[in-house]
Amino acid sequence: MSRHLLVWALVIFCPVAVGCSGGKKSGTGAAGVVIEAPPPKVPKPLDVAFIPTDAVFALVVDPYQMINAEGLSPLEGSTMSPLLQPSLGVDAANVEQWIVTGGTGAKLGDFFYGSIYRFNKDVNQAQQLCALGPNWEEVADGDRKYHRPKPAGGSCVYFANDRTMVMASEDTLKKMLSVAKDAESPLLTTLRKSTDASAALVVLEVDPIRGAIGTYLLFSKPPFPFDTPPLDKLKDAIKYISEAVVRLDTTPDVSVNGTLRTKDVKDDNGAEAVETLVNDVVAKLNEAAEARVKATANSRGGLGGPGAVARILQTTAEKLKTGLKLNRQKDAIDFAFAGEPFAYGLGLFAPQLLQPVKRSMQQAQQAASRENLARIAAALDAHIAAKGAYPAPASTSADGKPLLSWRVHLLPMLGEQALYEEFHLDEPWDSAHNKKLVYRIPAAYRDAVRVADGKTMYLLPTGAGTLFASSDGPKLDAITDDKGTTIVVIESTEGPPVEWTKPADLAFDPAKPTKGVAAIIRPVFFVLFADGSVRALNAYDDDKALPGMFSPAGGEPPPAKKE
Repeated sequence: MSRHLLVWALVIFCPVAVGCSGGKKSGTGAAGVVIEAPPPKVPKPLDVAFIPTDAVFALVVDPYQMINAEGLSPLEGSTMSPLLQPSLGVDAANVEQWIVTGGTGAKLGDFFYGSIYRFNKDVNQAQQLCALGPNWEEVADGDRKYHRPKPAGGSCVYFANDRTMVMASEDTLKKMLSVAKDAESPLLTTLRKSTDASAALVVLEVDPIRGAIGTYLLFSKPPFPFDTPPLDKLKDAIKYISEAVVRLDTTPDVSVNGTLRTKDVKDDNGAEAVETLVNDVVAKLNEAAEARVKATANSRGGLGGPGAVARILQTTAEKLKTGLKLNRQKDAIDFAFAGEPFAYGLGLFAPQLLQPVKRSMQQAQQAASRENLARIAAALDAHIAAKGAYPAPASTSADGKPLLSWRVHLLPMLGEQALYEEFHLDEPWDSAHNKKLVYRIPAAYRDAVRVADGKTMYLLPTGAGTLFASSDGPKLDAITDDKGTTIVVIESTEGPPVEWTKPADLAFDPAKPTKGVAAIIRPVFFVLFADGSVRALNAYDDDKALPGMFSPAGGEPPPAKKE
């Protein structure tokens, strides 16, 4: 994690978290899907174990709430899953709580941080280590043992139990493991007064790092899109703030609230000074946004054009002005913000941040898609080796009615034997029992964008002329075309997504080869070919070659392979 990125995240998010807002939460998944969710959480005091006494910040996240909250589109599973899954080796929906904590060291510029993960269910420690890296050595630290990567370097891992994992550099991990149960610090005191009900909680102790923040702000420029950033005024607020507490709640609505604890400076009342500065910044934002709109009145209004950006900024500033509520106390300011979708808050920094964020998300999504299809390919190979054929699109009842998708029957080959045995195989996917398992979607079936909602975008091509034209599982010799250009599984970016247990797939229409395959705004999609290769295709560039790729025995000349 970049130290500069973290500093800015804390400096901007804590004092200025009023830029966040939200929409309605319907109790559904990120794609509007009603699923069988875990039992409602009963709020309880935060567990502060392993948080060092010299830590100055803590970020506490409930991934399930973040993923399933409407109005948080930039923070839904499309961000959370790539953030946790590749680096942690587990699905974000199976993490009950994620805590990042850290602080500054004895020397100027030193910085430490570590992560604490609490899982919804027991994890196999050996499998978890394997997912994190190939080579580990066990190290004794007193009566505790942790795992260090070989060769040395990177994060070490400690399992407090089968549901709690701590990750940090070796020095930081030892510091975290040495924390006494009754340890005290300003940060720990505030955390102990909090509960785990919020989707996200940030606590920042400003007093110990006021000098470091001031130095950083002195030589840096906020990523703000105006020529004269009104956010410069917020630099003055740092000297009055001693602690910032910010909560992101998702029930019943998405909202941000918190407290800025203040201190008096000379003859200035800290709370009054901060309130004045914040109100001044909001007013300056609206003035600057209005001027920007006038200056770009004759500019192109297309997506990303200066005129469109100016209007986004103006709307954002207006929402901030109407949605922000301040309540000044003697030595603190309570604040709350609720309004339109989260994008309005993000819109303030759109020109500088959206493009790199978009690229980063796309790269993470593509990497996840490739990995998912590679895992499905290995499972299909295992199925063919064991059964002599691909799985049938669906299992059927005695009277021929579809019951469960091929995705369910592939579970043993995905290392999900225990989950497979929980299904009632003689019942349909939406029976009272089987429907409870929908939210237990394996990682390999989770779409890179729509995650944790029990639905998938990984489909078999079905219909006349495709490999899965019949209700039986085809054998490899059914493919007489080039296996390297014959599609077996497709990641449909258009949708709609389907419950992963439901016997539903892509009904391919050769007359409309991109229908159901790729969305206009997401034309690139990934496919798994019969030779086990995974490639990205583009609905605009490959539309003429697609009918031949869906056919296993059409005799068409194979198109040139490309990436």
